[in-house]
Amino acid sequence: MRNAIAIAGKELKSYFFSPVAYVVLALFMLIWGWLFVGVLFNLQRADMDILFHNLAFTLFLILSGFTMRLIAEEKRSGTIELLMTSPITDVQMVLGKFLGCIAFFGVMLVVTFEVPLLLFLMKGNPDTGPIIGGYVGFFLLGATFISIGIFMSSLTDNQIVAYVLTFVTCLMLWILNWLSDFMGKTIGDAVKYVSFGERFQDFPKGIIDTRDVIFFLTFIGLFLFLSIRSTESRRWR
Repeated sequence: MRNAIAIAGKELKSYFFSPVAYVVLALFMLIWGWLFVGVLFNLQRADMDILFHNLAFTLFLILSGFTMRLIAEEKRSGTIELLMTSPITDVQMVLGKFLGCIAFFGVMLVVTFEVPLLLFLMKGNPDTGPIIGGYVGFFLLGATFISIGIFMSSLTDNQIVAYVLTFVTCLMLWILNWLSDFMGKTIGDAVKYVSFGERFQDFPKGIIDTRDVIFFLTFIGLFLFLSIRSTESRRWR
């Protein structure tokens, strides 16, 4: 586990050693604030449910960009071979990169605390349930997208391909509940069951259902396992 944490620290530092991280954080804060103000003025109330659902789409764009290089760049530059011949195991490498990306995503969420803080400072008496539930669901959703991105990055040495695969996969898993309306009841219900959009919708309402939490944790575990297996397969080529 020590090696995984070391890799996570290295990944996190690499983000902040370049201006990209600061640009992304500033852009994310801008989008968050702009959507919050838009909801506030259009509905005359601070609806965190709509805010979190609208922001979910920004995760496809941002997290796909941050995960596309995690393993694909190692392959392209040849440093993946050095990692494979080092004392670091494939499990430690994948977990380290996952934790590093998760840490940066956590920083992204922390900088958005200004919105609920503003509500409290303005004595708007906001309901803490939807705020806490929304952040919990948003974190689980983002962590799931990151695990998908790592897997897609492990499949190719082309970052653009990894980005497109991640974006399309996350988007399709998000809108499955929309597509289920055009299917039969049995198939539609099965498709809706695995829809990220369907599973996420209760969190911003302040409802933290353990079934939804387990659902996202299962997907995270699945894609991390697939990433490890994909990385291990290089040893036999």
